[in-house]
Amino acid sequence: MNIIYPETLLLSFPKILNSYYIIIGNVLNLIEESTNIILNLAEHNGFSKLSIQKFNYNFEYKNALFSMKEQHLFFKKKILYIFITKKISTKETQNCLSQIEKNLTSNILVIIYIKKLNIYELNIIKEKYSKSDSTIIICEFFHKNLSTWMTSKLRNLKVKITQDAQQLLINYYQENVIHLNNLLNIMPLIWPKTLITITLISYLIEYLTIFTPIQWINALLTNDIKLSTEILNQFEKRKLNPVILIRYLQHDLITMLLIKRENFKNCYVILNTKQIKPNRHHLLINFARQKNYAIIYKSIKLLTSIEVQIKKNNIQLIWLRFQTLSSILCS
Repeated sequence: MNIIYPETLLLSFPKILNSYYIIIGNVLNLIEESTNIILNLAEHNGFSKLSIQKFNYNFEYKNALFSMKEQHLFFKKKILYIFITKKISTKETQNCLSQIEKNLTSNILVIIYIKKLNIYELNIIKEKYSKSDSTIIICEFFHKNLSTWMTSKLRNLKVKITQDAQQLLINYYQENVIHLNNLLNIMPLIWPKTLITITLISYLIEYLTIFTPIQWINALLTNDIKLSTEILNQFEKRKLNPVILIRYLQHDLITMLLIKRENFKNCYVILNTKQIKPNRHHLLINFARQKNYAIIYKSIKLLTSIEVQIKKNNIQLIWLRFQTLSSILCS
């Protein structure tokens, strides 16, 4: 069993077609890229895209197994997509893979899509199916391998860029990998045979960027008061509903309180329970370590005060209060 991570997707993808593939994660451009590579390999091995059949494991698993045994009406070889859209147990995942392996033939190619799989489950699958003719492709980013993937992508596109410019892109687009991927794809067209500097990237970001509440919170968590102010100014111009910011930030502040109360012992369990994306885990943990209880409690109290003013329709100074809140959190 091979395992391919995002940062080596284009470099280490096996040139020989496997019997089945497991695509794990929810980064759409990586899923699409991985699927296209598999289908191109499949076409070179006599498979046709017209033979693709799609099944939702949670509702149509028996139909998928039946299709594997049944002869296709028009094609000798066929491709099956099996989507596991809802969380299933490790035992059920193993049963699914065992049944698929049992029914595989040289005329069947199976691609399994799993939205979420933790490290424990992944290790069990790796150990149990280590000798199988299969490949796992991780289509999910964590903080470190986003940078490595981006470096690999830029090298493949033959784009020359300074380190600080690359880091700026990561800081802005780590919550929107699809946007980042699209931006990287057009960079060779905008600046052919040019060393791309942080100044060029700053102009491009300013021209293209529509900030999100998560980007504002990430700026706060990294003590970037300048970026926080810029984002809040854009929100005010766009007339963004400030209650959205309150809800997002309250959620993260309460999560960090829980982490501190547990003395960082079960921080990843808490982060997963609170549905914090993995590429933000380090931000919340670091912030919780750096800031004391007083700052977090003061921020929650100010958020409550802002919400009360909104309910009273006193919105004239709301954005100024958010700027004050930013100063407290970035202090």
